[in-house]
Amino acid sequence: MKLLSKIPIPESTMCVEIVSGNSFKHMVYFLDENADVIESIHITEATIAEVVSVIGHMVIICLRPDNVFDMMCGYKLRAGHIFEADFFPYDHMAWRYFLDKEMLYIVREFAKLNNVANYASSDEFKEKSHRISDYIFSKKTEIEKKDNRIHEMMVKARQYEVDIIKEWVL
Repeated sequence: MKLLSKIPIPESTMCVEIVSGNSFKHMVYFLDENADVIESIHITEATIAEVVSVIGHMVIICLRPDNVFDMMCGYKLRAGHIFEADFFPYDHMAWRYFLDKEMLYIVREFAKLNNVANYASSDEFKEKSHRISDYIFSKKTEIEKKDNRIHEMMVKARQYEVDIIKEWVL
């Protein structure tokens, strides 16, 4: 196993995403503020912990294809979809299915919450938690505005999605 050296981070990186296919094979994506890929690196022969240790960035999210699949299926089930999600290979950009600009900001909030988790009574913690609940409860689409039952289903789907994504933030 070879030693990794510090990975340079592009200047406009807002989030580093590690997509892991197995214990030693990973794709690392550097995302900008629009959740678009700035740069990517393929890493073999390293553990997740080793990869994270050479990335000097505050917001890191780690995905595995099975976790993405489970999240997408759970979201679709709660949102009333009848088809399950496609299963993507580890190096496919499966995360593009759900990680848009809005969700990238939710991911960043979770990373910030992790930093202030020991200060749950602080104003900063309450403010950051509030942003996440705003996403869950306030995002009414046109059809949700017409039917409250659909809105309730989508709230459950967004809550499920957020709970899963929270676990991916390192």
